[in-house]
Amino acid sequence: MIREELPDGTINQYEYDDAGNRKTSIRGDKTDVFTFNEANQIATKNDIAYQYDTDGNLLQDEHFKYEYNAFGYQTRVTDLQGNEVARYEYDETGLRTKKIVGSQTHEYYYDGDQLSLEIIRINDSIEQYRNYQWEKYTPLGMVIREKDESNNWKEQVYHYWTNQRGDVVSIRDNDGKEVGSYTYDAYGNVLTEVGKVAQANPIRYAGYYFDEETKNYYLQARYYNPANGAFLALDPDSGDNDDPSTQNGYGYTSNNPLKYVDYNGERKYGFLLTFGETAGKWVVKKGKKVWQSGKKVVRKIKTSFVIPKEATNTLKYVKKNGHPKQGYKGGGVYKNSNELLPTNTKYKEYDIFPKKKGENRGAERIVIGENGKAYYTNNHYKTFRTMN
Repeated sequence: MIREELPDGTINQYEYDDAGNRKTSIRGDKTDVFTFNEANQIATKNDIAYQYDTDGNLLQDEHFKYEYNAFGYQTRVTDLQGNEVARYEYDETGLRTKKIVGSQTHEYYYDGDQLSLEIIRINDSIEQYRNYQWEKYTPLGMVIREKDESNNWKEQVYHYWTNQRGDVVSIRDNDGKEVGSYTYDAYGNVLTEVGKVAQANPIRYAGYYFDEETKNYYLQARYYNPANGAFLALDPDSGDNDDPSTQNGYGYTSNNPLKYVDYNGERKYGFLLTFGETAGKWVVKKGKKVWQSGKKVVRKIKTSFVIPKEATNTLKYVKKNGHPKQGYKGGGVYKNSNELLPTNTKYKEYDIFPKKKGENRGAERIVIGENGKAYYTNNHYKTFRTMN
């Protein structure tokens, strides 16, 4: 994307080099000029130097200094004077479980890889519970339970209205009254934020979790800076040799945020308009405004959904070790008898979850070709999604 016109008439323009790095951005009356090193890392922004560690993690930009643990997870942010802005903790799978900002602590609990519950404490006293509701990767709303002035618990239900990309653009109460709203540019910068509920709500652009203290989005695998249109850490996936746009380890959605999203920071882009769909229309279901896609036509290999972390981890393990993890079934021949996948190679299939005694294997698999190409299926080989 090289140009966008915002609802208020403001024009944003972007220029990129051959590697997909943003050389300049003109957003309204603000111009930013970037230079890059050979690793596609931002070397300077408006003559301010950026610093990285040897693993490709951003250590310092024009606003903050960042710290990481041995696993490459961002653990602490300070301002340039060394004052702490935030601290983060993670579980063994890499999901963020805690954020500490001053006297306030946010605890995070997940259903799979989706945020389900957030508990907010002030000085160890629980002040608020937030339950989040999702339909696949589209945020539907949140239920807030908090103490009132009499120290009694009260509950409030809020519904998200989202646009086609999944941005939360409006927040409504159970009566349909708007209590908060946002506008964004194409890269996710918050342009307007109206209402106290909107200020408190962290689920925003593309359904990502917004960290107010840094203005970055937490995408699980990495943090994303919408002001730069770039991630703060290197993508561990080197990209597809047939698609140079995927080989920039810091770029966001191949500079096409009008078409793609990146739900977990692992370069698994989602198409907004997939092959074989019409544009569709807005409809209201159960008091919520949602996007209803047009009629689909047949296509067996899709790229329009996020690949589960378990599938990605299984692929990485098999590629590194040549066999499935202990306790996992896999390595058998996938015959491709219906020719749903390219026929120029042979395939093997692998489970993405460990085998449990007495339980069915389920329908989710990855299939890896001898040529290295991998595919994910969640319906026992009826349709596939490309993984690399």
